[in-house]
Amino acid sequence: MQDLKFRFIKTEDSKGHWRTYRPQNNVASKLNSKKNVYVSVNKFLNYKERATYKFQNKLLFKYGLIDIDGQNFADFNAATEYFFDILQFLKESEISIEKIVCTNTTLGGYQIHIQPCWLFLDLLKNHPQRFLQTDSRVHDLKRVSRLENTWNGNRNCMAFEIPKDLNISELKEKLSYLRQGVSSSPLPFNALGMPQAIQKDMKQEDTSLSECCHSKDCFEANDNGVAEAALTPQHNKGRASHQEYASLPHIFMVKQLNSSIKPLKSLYVCVMKFRQKMTKTRLIKFQKAYNLGDVFAFKTHIGYCYVSPKAFQARRLEKIYRKAKCWQSLTELQKFRTNWIYSSNIYDLERFINVPTFEYLDFFANDTRGWFSSAMVKFLSKYHKVYYPEESLIGDERLRMFNAVFSTQ
Repeated sequence: MQDLKFRFIKTEDSKGHWRTYRPQNNVASKLNSKKNVYVSVNKFLNYKERATYKFQNKLLFKYGLIDIDGQNFADFNAATEYFFDILQFLKESEISIEKIVCTNTTLGGYQIHIQPCWLFLDLLKNHPQRFLQTDSRVHDLKRVSRLENTWNGNRNCMAFEIPKDLNISELKEKLSYLRQGVSSSPLPFNALGMPQAIQKDMKQEDTSLSECCHSKDCFEANDNGVAEAALTPQHNKGRASHQEYASLPHIFMVKQLNSSIKPLKSLYVCVMKFRQKMTKTRLIKFQKAYNLGDVFAFKTHIGYCYVSPKAFQARRLEKIYRKAKCWQSLTELQKFRTNWIYSSNIYDLERFINVPTFEYLDFFANDTRGWFSSAMVKFLSKYHKVYYPEESLIGDERLRMFNAVFSTQ
């Protein structure tokens, strides 16, 4: 949301009507049914579609844009090869790339944002033959580009952001994997503007797109509005059953992880513990409302555990736990300044046998920006592999595992 703070958004609906918005907390609801969503390339302090004498558009930052349209090439591979040539030339010329967006996965379309703009203009002036096949109508101050994580209604595909720090060989591998996944199976998650018919046909177990490119979320949660309505808890009838506790051994050992991110201070991953299983609908709404990122669901000897590798501060986590009615995790965090994640079956120390109590249940994808724990991503990749940009990983990569002994007597 901070990146869109000084930009304006243009939308096109299925009837061809255009609207202009300034980013707000509830702008996602306005974009959900749009055919195409665009965002301004440049940043403005003030902007109006038709500027008047009393209200002038004040430019804040100007960016360079390279627009590669797949219609100008024979096929997807030709457009992609030309994109690699341009990208290699920019890196050799030491041009700073702000972001890269793949706008079209059917014919091949790419948009490269460059800052500062004057370096790119000098390069364009000195080497015009390099950019003959790019769109030359990109230097208007009101120029717009396709917003990442939105649906391309013209080509029935999704626009997504490409990690800019990957080298050419890694980028080719990711794009080829993505191209194969998109052509062979439906998209694994919803995009703004995606038709409902396509959303119904999506397979939740398909993760070809999310594994290839973990894109950034564009909108923040509205804690005062949508979150309150989405997080209505489902009250249990009567007290929870203690049969699962009665069946535990009198003394047992289990492996557990620490939720704190070392060596950083006051940063933790989210660990929500419940006695009963959280409904899928409520978990997804809660996940989107508070930008939890990807959530991994596990079954342990004391109930159910939902882990997110995203880093949070302690105050933020306490707020999340209160809203989720997750009192066990809240008390544990306030008392020990950490949360413990059970990561194995329990071992009966009386009979010396392994009791199967730990089980991986499901994975809930949610693209969001932020920092992620390197150690937790490494641990969770054993159950579901998701690609995270290297610049978003923080903390020590070494995984600290502890053996804890409990007694039920």
